[in-house]
Amino acid sequence: MKTLILVKYGFLIIGIGMLVGGLSWYQSVRTFVREASLAQGTVTDLVRSSSSSSSGNSSTYHPVVQYSTQSGEVVMIDRNNPKK
Repeated sequence: MKTLILVKYGFLIIGIGMLVGGLSWYQSVRTFVREASLAQGTVTDLVRSSSSSSSGNSSTYHPVVQYSTQSGEVVMIDRNNPKK
């Protein structure tokens, strides 16, 4: 009987913690979306990444994107170097 009470309150505490964490995350995303601005970007390059494993060699590509901010600053984003 005592174990059941401990489990019940344990799950209650974990559930309340998850609810608080979820609400905090929701508020953070909501603030980001409200303050974000749109920008049109251009893919300027495709960078090849090679890897090898026991099943063979493989290549993947990721884009390099360039855009301008509202203040006129040109930003280039590469997966390996987020801000050039």
